[in-house]
Amino acid sequence: MRFCIAMGAKLVPTIPVALGGDFVKQMKIASNLGFQGVELHSPSSSLIDVSAVKQAMVQDHLKVETIGTGPIWGKFGLSIMDQDPIRLSALIEMVKKYIDVASEIGSKITIGSIKGNIPSTMTYEQGISYGAKSYQELDDYAGHKGVTILLEATNRYENNYFNRGQEVYDFIEKYGLNHTQILLDAFHANIEEPDFSHCVKPLMNHLGHIHFADNNRHWPGSGCLNLEGFTEQIRNAGYDGVVSIECLPWPDSMTAAQNSLEFFHRHFHN
Repeated sequence: MRFCIAMGAKLVPTIPVALGGDFVKQMKIASNLGFQGVELHSPSSSLIDVSAVKQAMVQDHLKVETIGTGPIWGKFGLSIMDQDPIRLSALIEMVKKYIDVASEIGSKITIGSIKGNIPSTMTYEQGISYGAKSYQELDDYAGHKGVTILLEATNRYENNYFNRGQEVYDFIEKYGLNHTQILLDAFHANIEEPDFSHCVKPLMNHLGHIHFADNNRHWPGSGCLNLEGFTEQIRNAGYDGVVSIECLPWPDSMTAAQNSLEFFHRHFHN
């Protein structure tokens, strides 16, 4: 099991990344705390200094596990469900640039918020079919670059499709996305999964990454979510990949990071 933490280009109290600021400096902090991996969340791939990040990876003995694309939605409001072909094309090109960076540093990329929402003028099936063209194009491009895409299941209050892990699993199977895996997030799964205590094993063939936060989006163990049962099923399913902290920097950045890592050590063995 590899312990990972999400970090942003800057620290914002309302955005669920525990560390924020200059990536190289934050990577050093993550390493000193005892994490083996990091997620980089940047509103533009051009803001990631590839050479400096690669050097930090060697010096700090860290792996960049994935690069988050969510800030594209936050900054530009672009999504895969955009009906404007010019805006959709701009989004695809932005994501491809993230894939290029991921290829250089040996990481995956995450698609979460930029999934967008199926418009009211479409049925669910029509929306899935519409979005499939973009997901296939990105999956093909990622394959050529040796990169894996993590497609996140997010709750209904953020996106109106791909809310459950099984939905993402079925989509990957139906459209033959050979370079796409599932990102399961405990915070979202608690809202959407029919059985939170048995939602991991059915996804194992395509499960590539797991996010942790409690029900209040704070560090795991700070709320009322049954994370003990969640971690037990992860172990029982034989998952041995990345478990990552994506929580709010509450009550402060370092406390959130330290408490999260302690939670991982209590529940998982490296």
